[in-house]
Amino acid sequence: MNYSDALNKLNVYSQNHVLDAYDNLGEDEKKALLAQIEAIDFEIIENSRNHSNAGTRGQISPIEVMEIADIEASKASYTSTGVNAIKEGKVAA
Repeated sequence: MNYSDALNKLNVYSQNHVLDAYDNLGEDEKKALLAQIEAIDFEIIENSRNHSNAGTRGQISPIEVMEIADIEASKASYTSTGVNAIKEGKVAA
């Protein structure tokens, strides 16, 4: 990433101040800063700002409770399902 690319990326997220002291850096420091800017996923930061809108995505409700007796009664089925999932590479144990 070069300076222009970094500036464009930062401008999209109103973070161009990050480059304010760029001209005062040494060449290695400039390269390191540009690499850091390139590695930053600003979408994650931007999405965290929209966290207050999370309630509009759906409703969360409690799951049904399973009693120990219900679990014991279906233990063979649950074990079989788990073993098959491991064999198919869908989970790791």
